[in-house]
Amino acid sequence: PAGVPRPVTRSGAKPGDGLYVPGAPGGSFGRDGLGRHLTFEPRVHEAIELRRTLGERLHAMIDLSDGVARDAKHLARASDVRLEIDAGRLPRSPGCDWRSALGDGEDYELLFAAEAPVPESIRGVTITRIGTVTACEHVSGDGIADADDVIVRLDGRIVDLAGLGW
Repeated sequence: PAGVPRPVTRSGAKPGDGLYVPGAPGGSFGRDGLGRHLTFEPRVHEAIELRRTLGERLHAMIDLSDGVARDAKHLARASDVRLEIDAGRLPRSPGCDWRSALGDGEDYELLFAAEAPVPESIRGVTITRIGTVTACEHVSGDGIADADDVIVRLDGRIVDLAGLGW
């Protein structure tokens, strides 16, 4: 209906958008397997506030249940774009390295693509720009992006994402 905002799905990212994550992914299971994945609070209110604040500049969003690397692929494929992530910019939970921040699942943070400007925080949660949305260069015959749909760079080199995520 008129005046009702469209839902934000994973399929709306556009080349030129920034790629952002609120909070700090990684380490959800803890060393003993009894980590914050048992006590997380989904970022529902933050997602609503992002929609309200960014309006039509918020193009796509997904929760991080399978890890940044895996869920980024879902967003890229649904939007038919490529995501370029700078692993050095990725915030991390205490004690986590970049690999854990990219690959651990059960974070229940958000990953979103939006047109700038984006606030530095929402509801007290820091928002970090971790990358950029670009045009998808290689598409298979069925219209689904291939293995190059998410590129992660660390110190100027491309990182292999094999085995990251749930």
